[in-house]
Amino acid sequence: MSNPTLPPYLGSWQELVNALLHNPFLGSGHGGTPHRTHNYPEARLLESDGPQPSPWYEAIMGIVGLVCLKQSVSKMAAGPEKTALVQGINSSIIAAIDDCGTPYGHWHWPGPPPLVLGIASALVFVANTFQEESARVELADISAKILQRASAGGKLGEQEQEQEHQIGSSRSSRNRVLS
Repeated sequence: MSNPTLPPYLGSWQELVNALLHNPFLGSGHGGTPHRTHNYPEARLLESDGPQPSPWYEAIMGIVGLVCLKQSVSKMAAGPEKTALVQGINSSIIAAIDDCGTPYGHWHWPGPPPLVLGIASALVFVANTFQEESARVELADISAKILQRASAGGKLGEQEQEQEHQIGSSRSSRNRVLS
């Protein structure tokens, strides 16, 4: 029998047959391991040989989600709802940068600790998979801010202090309006 032509994401015919034949749960109704449909390095972004569960998975997905949400909100019509949403998302992004860029404990070597490097490199990797340029740029900027924050020992730079001050004052004025 000749090998049929398969889409590239299924891998070769022999790999597919082996995956199906060596799956002990096949047909048992008990679940099992599904066949990997993406056979290229990008599919392994968060499947690492490092610690499991991945300690930076939540941070990366949270930041990517915030950037995507910000992209959606940017398509809304101008108004107070849009402004409030953008301010809330920006403050969440600053909080994420603060959480990821503040090293815990004392790091004795130059540069940021490995956890921060993992988060920053994965963010840039994810950024380069986006087609939308503004999302790519924003994720790369967030990655740079996390590295800068971690390299400075968790201290805010002048620009970040100004951003946090603006967000803090807009929060307090919004809370006064709401109360």
